[in-house]
Order: sequence, then C-alpha cells, then structure tokens
Amino acid sequence: MTTTSTPMGGRVLVLEEHPTSRNALVSVLRMSGFSATVANSLSHASSVLSEHDVVLIDGAHDPHYSELLSKIASSPHPLRVALMSDIPDIEKIIELRQQRQLMLFRKPIDVRALIAWLQDRK
Repeated sequence: MTTTSTPMGGRVLVLEEHPTSRNALVSVLRMSGFSATVANSLSHASSVLSEHDVVLIDGAHDPHYSELLSKIASSPHPLRVALMSDIPDIEKIIELRQQRQLMLFRKPIDVRALIAWLQDRK
C-alpha cells in the first residue's frame, strides 16, 4: 500500500490493474493535492474503504468488482465512486447513480475532467 500523508484534496483509493496507468494516475492525483492509496487487491480495497472519500476502479467488468461495488452501495460510509472502464456493470451503475455517488470515465481518462470531478465535492 502506498499513501501520501496530507490529503488536502481528499483521500482517493485507486484500483488500477495496469502498472503504468496506475503509477501515472497516482502521480497526477498527488500533484493535484490528493492522498492516493493503491489497493493491491479487491480484499485490500474492501478492508480500507472507510478510510477514503473516493474510489477509482479500473476493470469494473471483472465479476469480482461487482462484489466491491455492492459493498460500496450498501455501505453507511458516504463514498464517491468513479469507474474507469469501457464495460461497466450496468446494474451497479444504476444503483450507485441513484445514490449520486458514481461517475464513469471512459478510457483513455481525461485527467482534467477527473480532477475537476474530484474537486467538486457535491
């Protein structure tokens, strides 16, 4: 797990399966004032959800991510979610959107749009 110490912009949990994309995303988040934690597995992500404000999830088409999205949807902890994928789980998107917690970013990610969404805490 990699974490920065000062979450001026908020605490972001990153689940990105591609190392190059993950490292670039974490660097951009940190340069933009966010604390970025990399989850090494879905079980790790699940165990630290309450320590974060936002979860960025790549590969949401993986069936195992549905379990994590279900946990987020039923969690009492307010958590914003952004999926970074072309093939997201539509049922979970509907459920999370109803709670106004979800954003979808198509790859390749528009970093400016992602940072603007993260900075908008509404």
